[in-house]
Amino acid sequence: MTGSMPASTDERRPAVTNDRRLDRIAWLAVAAAWLLAAGLLSILIWSEEGAGRASLLALAIITTSAATAHSVVWLHDRMSGHWRWPVMAATVLLGATVGHAVLMHLGMDQSWAQDLLNLVVISGIALAIRLAWGGYRTRLILEAEVRRRELAEAQLTMSRLAADRPHGPVAVKVGHGQVLLDPTTIVCLEAEANFARIVSDTGEVFASELLKTLAERLAPYGFVRVHKSFVVNRSRVRRRGAEGLSMDDGARVPVGRAYRAALD
Repeated sequence: MTGSMPASTDERRPAVTNDRRLDRIAWLAVAAAWLLAAGLLSILIWSEEGAGRASLLALAIITTSAATAHSVVWLHDRMSGHWRWPVMAATVLLGATVGHAVLMHLGMDQSWAQDLLNLVVISGIALAIRLAWGGYRTRLILEAEVRRRELAEAQLTMSRLAADRPHGPVAVKVGHGQVLLDPTTIVCLEAEANFARIVSDTGEVFASELLKTLAERLAPYGFVRVHKSFVVNRSRVRRRGAEGLSMDDGARVPVGRAYRAALD
């Protein structure tokens, strides 16, 4: 029990590291987009004759909006409890006050309430995008965890079946005697009237037994009936298609409608 815990922790560390890297890349990409937008807008406005002050105004608006929106999202991700939303609201108020002061200094005649409303809308959009991305990523993580658990449960079930599966040769009636066959070498069995043709790695054997009797005896070894005339070794099935089963020795085995559920 104690030996398995460190391995499980180590297996989860790469996923956590990748999530942090994605967060950093996303933050850098958003910051780069803000800077690029501010730079392009400033250049376009500055190219107009006598528009230097307008360029500075545009740069101040974008910078204030970006700083406030980033701060709100950062606080939402880092803080918890009752103080998170008041601190986020205070950040928006501070951003609106600073931005309004800068814009007034640059000669823009606009009310503080309008600046506050603009920052509330921009910060709200940024926070909504962040929450949507977080929910999407959480859903992906949960789906991956469900798939991992299903795979682990399937592997555990297969290992238990393998452990519970009997070992050793199986006696098969051939004529007036018996032949010992290794079940792992048997690929499939086919009904031949009151006999059964056994196809194995060492050749074919015609057993003096009904296919139903052999199917019941070989079931604990992983054999399953897939047709009224065929029984296959599940571990020797290479591919399942619309036309039936392809065995690993190249043989094709049909699957009857009544027996399809046996392979699931």
